[in-house]
Amino acid sequence: MARKKQSKIGRPPKRKGERLSKNRTFRVRGTLDEQLEAAAQEAGRSVSEEIEHRLEASFRRDERADLMLQAIDHTLKVLGISTDPATWSPEMRAWAAQQPGLLGLSASEQPATDKKEGSK
Repeated sequence: MARKKQSKIGRPPKRKGERLSKNRTFRVRGTLDEQLEAAAQEAGRSVSEEIEHRLEASFRRDERADLMLQAIDHTLKVLGISTDPATWSPEMRAWAAQQPGLLGLSASEQPATDKKEGSK
């Protein structure tokens, strides 16, 4: 007796190549959902594809930012400029304290200025 070839159930995937294998469920606020729907429609993607596209882009931005910080750090070293806040002048420390994320430091790790808060 010949066996019937079992047909695939469901619609075929839109993407060629890599098959999407994970389902993620999460909640979004109404305004964010509206923005996602509008962006997806404008780009000709489904909302799921738009979310995936934006997540991938955010990871690429993070990678580029890391590479830029590494390049800056390398350039400073080549030029002989110290990245150690303890060796900086008071002016440099004051400037650095105003730069969020300088050299990959979080706000709590930023070098302190010589001036106290509230003084002029």
